[in-house]
Amino acid sequence: MPEGKPMQVRLSIWPDGAMWFIACHPAKRGWAFMLAFHGQLPGPSVPQLIDWFESSLSHAFNVDTELLLSTWAPVQPVVDRTA
Repeated sequence: MPEGKPMQVRLSIWPDGAMWFIACHPAKRGWAFMLAFHGQLPGPSVPQLIDWFESSLSHAFNVDTELLLSTWAPVQPVVDRTA
């Protein structure tokens, strides 16, 4: 990612445990998606979710998709290849 570009990281969680994660940055037209995946939470505690998300921020800014996916491995992330 070019230096100084803003980054957007989103985590959405539904009451049934379904979750969606996305990391992207502005492009000339719209957004350049770096990684998007969905999964099912196995019932982690709120502190565990916060840890996962905070770890995700540094991995997203360093564009390390392997570490991002390994951080969220308990949700068995399914990568959205169209993003």
